[in-house]
Amino acid sequence: MKRKRNNPDYVAQYPANRLNKMSVFILGLVLMTTHSTTAGYFGPPSPIQPRYPIQTMPPTQQRYPMFQPMQTMQQPMQPPIQFPYFPYRYEQSGIPLGRQGSNTVTPPAQRAALDNNQIGNINRQLRPQGPVETDGRQRKQLEGNENEQKELEKQRQKQVLLNQYAKQREEERKQEAEEELKEQQEEEQVKREEEELKRKEEELKQQEEKLKLEQEELELEEEQVKKEKEEQLKQEEEELEKEEEELKQEEEQFKQEEEKLKQVLKQLLQEKEETLKQYKEQLKLEEGLNQEEAEEQLKLEKKLKQLEELLKPQEEQREREKQLLKEEEKQQRTLLEREQEEQTENQLEEEAPENEWVQQQKEWEQQEKQLEQAQKQWQQQQKQQRKQKENQIGEKLKNQLEQKAKRKQTYVEQQRKSSEQIQNQWQHENNQRQKSIEEQKKPWQKQQEEMQRKEKMEQQQNELEQQEKQLKQQQKPLEERRKQNEEQTQNEALKQYQDLGRSIGDALKAVNWETRRKAKERQNGTTKKNN
Repeated sequence: MKRKRNNPDYVAQYPANRLNKMSVFILGLVLMTTHSTTAGYFGPPSPIQPRYPIQTMPPTQQRYPMFQPMQTMQQPMQPPIQFPYFPYRYEQSGIPLGRQGSNTVTPPAQRAALDNNQIGNINRQLRPQGPVETDGRQRKQLEGNENEQKELEKQRQKQVLLNQYAKQREEERKQEAEEELKEQQEEEQVKREEEELKRKEEELKQQEEKLKLEQEELELEEEQVKKEKEEQLKQEEEELEKEEEELKQEEEQFKQEEEKLKQVLKQLLQEKEETLKQYKEQLKLEEGLNQEEAEEQLKLEKKLKQLEELLKPQEEQREREKQLLKEEEKQQRTLLEREQEEQTENQLEEEAPENEWVQQQKEWEQQEKQLEQAQKQWQQQQKQQRKQKENQIGEKLKNQLEQKAKRKQTYVEQQRKSSEQIQNQWQHENNQRQKSIEEQKKPWQKQQEEMQRKEKMEQQQNELEQQEKQLKQQQKPLEERRKQNEEQTQNEALKQYQDLGRSIGDALKAVNWETRRKAKERQNGTTKKNN
């Protein structure tokens, strides 16, 4: 141990064993300030884990656990940075950071700190390990060689990173060029499709105009057909009205003829009645009958009528009795004939004038009955003739009216059927045209939908482009500030790193100088003692 302590090479290789309190305090302050500023300002340490862990807490808390903060006061661990991170892709695209893909993006300050931490880790890894027992000159040469090697390795690593970054930028540029070509091709296709759609729209418009003209022609034809039919109907109605007027005139003629016949019949009846009256008056004048005799005659006639009415039911019985009495009469005829002959002879002698008057009266009654029968027959004949004429006229009128009604019905049905046929034909043709129009419109509708969809996509793209432009305009000052901040942070980090290296180098030089001085003093002391 004494040999190692007294050996200046060992002390120079590991100067921490002989540091002063002041130098240790300065180094601790520098490390604490740099680490606290870098950790708070530049973010968490790099995910590349070094050979040994970095001490983040001050030495007091590590050495004395009583000064450690409470569990509630500890800050949570920040999530690690996800790699790979390519700044050019996101910065030049205009898209805000933290929204592209699933990778989390660190702010510029953390990225600068990350680069510095990587450099620090590389420097730590390149430290010599283990003691090297050499002379002073040899040690200086080794230190110079080591520094040169470190610088070369740093430059090499930086060149590797720059090459990687350049390759990435070239790949991104190629991708952008390919995307631009694809976009141009898509735009050309869209323009072609738009031109085709416009041409098809013009064709469809022409077809629609043709269909409209055809529909107008059909409507005109239908109007002409309707007008012709209406004129025909009007003519037929006029003809029917004329026929009805003729029938009315015929009916009036029949009525006039009937009235004439009635008047003729009345005249005939009046003439016959007058003739009968005259004949009766002549009879009365010829016979020289008085009014009393006429009244008596009327009374007798009434009585005879009453007797006849009363005897009508008895006549039937008499007829029956006559058949029974015929046989008895045959037997008694002989006896009765003799008695009757005697009685008749006596009566004729006594009542000769009365029998003559009765016979005349009976003759008059028979004549009157004959006249009444003749009148009745004539009246019946007239009634029958009237009925026959009326029936004939009524049948004729009925037949004519039925024929007219049938004609009207047939004409109306024919017109209805023809109109229905025309309407059905027109509807069928119209349906077919509409179907053809719809079939023709289907691709046009699809094209319109595609056009609308493409227009929407274009609108969305335009909106996105406008938003991107706005974001780019908004991000321009931010990017400038970020670049300025990055430059400032890099410059500050480099300055701090340089200051730290200078301070460490100064401290190491001072320590080495003190150790050498003490070693020289000891050597001088030992040499003096030896001398």
